[in-house]
Parts: sequence; structure tokens; C-alpha cells
Amino acid sequence: MRELRQSSLIEGNREALTQWLALLAQLSESQYCSAPQPVQFGIGRHARHVLDMYRALRKGLAEGEVDYELRHRDSRIEHSPLEAMTRLHNVLAWLPDIGEDRPLRVHTRVSAAVGNIELLDSCLSRELAFVASHSVHHLAYAVVLAKLQGCEVDESLGLAPATVHAEPMLGRGAQ
Repeated sequence: MRELRQSSLIEGNREALTQWLALLAQLSESQYCSAPQPVQFGIGRHARHVLDMYRALRKGLAEGEVDYELRHRDSRIEHSPLEAMTRLHNVLAWLPDIGEDRPLRVHTRVSAAVGNIELLDSCLSRELAFVASHSVHHLAYAVVLAKLQGCEVDESLGLAPATVHAEPMLGRGAQ
């Protein structure tokens, strides 16, 4: 199995979590907790959700099965940017010790209509790619929420790596 300690997968997760920390450092507790209209959920709920995914992955590594459906939903994270920042630092400290890639089974629900929980074959590297992408996705929402509340946010926060590295479509026909 491949060692993941220095991989781009670890770096991508570090980047996403570091961007979360940069955003949260700019916010007041009120901005972190508020949901500007017409939005239903504030930045705190997005941060908590991201941390739930990392918690599920970390717990699942020990068991060989990751269950993204069992969410911790710790309300302290939703209401305290300092608590969220502490937890983000904890995940950052854990990443270098992740070890080698290895097979995992993943519990996930992919259809709201059907509602079944699927049990899928996966691996640690694939799940690291998922949680990094998922983190950036929620960070992009959090950036919009911060801007709606008048925060000046660095334009690079919440951009997907594919967006950052997109090449212009010059010379190519519409595809």
C-alpha cells in the first residue's frame, strides 16, 4: 500500500482546513452563528458538518468502515467559532499520522427518495479526496454567507482546485 503522509491528498485536506481557519478567524461569533435571509443555516452549521465528515473518517479508519450517516452534530461547534477552530486544528494534527492507504467500507445514503444506506468498497485515499472536496464545497457556501454579512473575504477561499488550475478553453470548440 502507498504511504500517504506526504501525498497531495494530505496537502489538499490541509489546504481546505487551513482555509476554513482563515475564514473563521475573520468572523465574530454573531457572524459565525447567523443565517442571513433567505438562508436557513449559518456558517457554524457548515463547519460542524465538515468536521462530522472528518470525525466519521477518523473513527472509520480504526474499524475499517466509515459511516458518514452517523453524524455527531455537536452543537458546540455550530455556536462557537473557537470550538470549530480547535477541532480543525485537531484534524490538521491528525493528518500527518494517517499512514498508508488501505481498503475501507463506506456507509452512505445517495438517494433521498429511496433512502437506503449503501455499503460501498472504497479506500482511504478515495475518502481523503472526498472529505477535502466536501470541505471546499461547504467552505464556498460559508464564504458567500460571510459576504452576505458584510465581511471582506479573500477571493481565493473556497475555490475548488479544479477552478484554480482551470485552463482557458481558447482554441477549443464548444464541447
